[in-house]
Amino acid sequence: MVPARRAAPGRPVPRRLAWRPVPRGLAWRPFPAAWPGARLPRLVLPRGPRTVFTIGRSPDCDLPLGDITVSWHHAELRRADQTWVLVDLGSKNGTRVNGWRADSGFAVRAGDWVSFGAAAFRLTDPA
Repeated sequence: MVPARRAAPGRPVPRRLAWRPVPRGLAWRPFPAAWPGARLPRLVLPRGPRTVFTIGRSPDCDLPLGDITVSWHHAELRRADQTWVLVDLGSKNGTRVNGWRADSGFAVRAGDWVSFGAAAFRLTDPA
């Protein structure tokens, strides 16, 4: 027989946890669905003949970011025909596309969200 649990004076008696299945409506959602795109600043995909753009904290990068979690030379955005590829350059805090790590390269398009360390953006087409 298990002895009854007693609580400290003025505190409720602790109860055992009951594991229950999570209802369908409350199931975990992918991170992009939990983070609305309206809150993210826009990152416009560049135009022109250039095919490689650097992203990082260095002032000589094509897209300099002031966030301390961004590496000096963090990532590259490369154009291959009509598609864009985001490549991490060995950054410490990582580059992610829609929550997935983009180490050796990840195809991106307008509407995707990307993060460089803690700096997150929503990709958009040039208007």
